Amino acid sequence: ATDRIGFDFNPTVDRIRVVSTNDRNYRLNPNNGAIAALDGNLNYLGGSPADPGVGAVAYTNSYRASSNTTLYDFDEASGYLSTQSPPNDGVLINQKQVRFGTNFVSFPVAIDMDISSYTTPGTEEAFVIEVTTANSNGLSSSNLYSIDLATGQATLRGNTVPASALSPFNVEDIAVSIPAPAALPAITGQLVYGVTASNNLITFDSQNPGVVRTIVGISGLPATQALVGTDFRPNTGQLFGLGYDASATGTTANSQVYTIDLTTGVATVVGAAIRLELGSATDQIAFDFNPTVDRIRVEGTTDANYRLNPNNGAIAALDGTLTYAAGDPGAGQNPAVGTGAYGNSFVGSTTTGLYTVDHALGFFS
Repeated sequence: ATDRIGFDFNPTVDRIRVVSTNDRNYRLNPNNGAIAALDGNLNYLGGSPADPGVGAVAYTNSYRASSNTTLYDFDEASGYLSTQSPPNDGVLINQKQVRFGTNFVSFPVAIDMDISSYTTPGTEEAFVIEVTTANSNGLSSSNLYSIDLATGQATLRGNTVPASALSPFNVEDIAVSIPAPAALPAITGQLVYGVTASNNLITFDSQNPGVVRTIVGISGLPATQALVGTDFRPNTGQLFGLGYDASATGTTANSQVYTIDLTTGVATVVGAAIRLELGSATDQIAFDFNPTVDRIRVEGTTDANYRLNPNNGAIAALDGTLTYAAGDPGAGQNPAVGTGAYGNSFVGSTTTGLYTVDHALGFFS
């Protein structure tokens, strides 16, 4: 009961970071409350101090569609403000000694922090609530500070709860509200679904792509897999995706077909895992449905060319290696196709064409 616990959302992946003064370091899934991962114990780079006492954490850039963030940790035992990087490794770096005015942190009953974030760069403000050591009457006060994340200097904003018998309670946790997004404009183009580098499923209007309409974290893939391609199946309207593990060697299965729930972001496996030779993590991969035969075309900058069966996720065919035809402007050069899309993608389509983009040569074919 004496350990303190930090709790804050990572805005880029929609997961909750939970840490404790016992050095534990978790990620939780807000969709079902489950443990997403038990990460590395909190530890200071270089080993000093030897035992962190972190009981408060806060991420920057806490707004919808945030693409980058930094995790700050407040060590209540040593009075250090640090950044946790990488967060999943629990490594604490860039320690700064926090000062409340001119005073160092002195055995508070509790510390909590949160960061107010807006979509306008440079307008973030970090806040700390301090519950002081009890006075001779056994009463503590709760003080709100703003804190400079670059220096650790905290400035008193005011006393929230005085050390008085008239207010015998403390404020031990704070959460700064996130401003509600502006009302979304009407869709004037096509609703497009996209996957971000931080594994979020987002939507935007093709006529207004600068406005992210929805965002949800994608879950259900192993940590070793990256979601390398998505497309809607014309016959059913479901969103399919391909998970690929570039680190798997030999004959080990490295690819898995999924369906993805548009509301929850949960990826559900389709059939068994398979092996596709699609290269390294830096190679690009094309994934698109052929609407006339209800099969998935998968191509890569390695010149691989597959057909997959969306009913069971199996390889329907390993087709001919990608090459440029004689007389084509790319003839004699090695293709590097990482993007592909079929035309006439609607149920009942009887004709289609496959269009590709060569990422190296810049050809649209």
